[in-house]
Amino acid sequence: WNASCQDFEVIKLTHCLTSVNGQGGGPEELVQMIRDASGSTSLAFRAGRKHELTVHRNGRSLGLALSGERLLQVKDVLDGAVKQDALDIKVTDRILKVNGSKADKDVFRQALKGSSDDVALTVIPQPSPTREV
Repeated sequence: WNASCQDFEVIKLTHCLTSVNGQGGGPEELVQMIRDASGSTSLAFRAGRKHELTVHRNGRSLGLALSGERLLQVKDVLDGAVKQDALDIKVTDRILKVNGSKADKDVFRQALKGSSDDVALTVIPQPSPTREV
């Protein structure tokens, strides 16, 4: 798609999928809708709203369980600096940058090994799964 579309139509890593064929849902539901779709499929995205924050570790671990190689996604917020300081990072959020560098697992590990006790993160919040009541 991105190779053949106009510049304003490019889908970026920071974009969030909001609906499949006009139906919204949580991340797992949207993925399942794509898997179940046959023929032409319409996807709607919105630009991700990123925010920057600094984690002051003060000798503590960050307390983030992450997954991904090139794009880091928060799998769990464990006991550590993020949780104890009530920072705005949630499960499913994506980490775009670490200390100003594009985030991947190697950059993240290197930042944690660095001498600084502060870690600057650029985070893209992901929508929470929706549940019907």
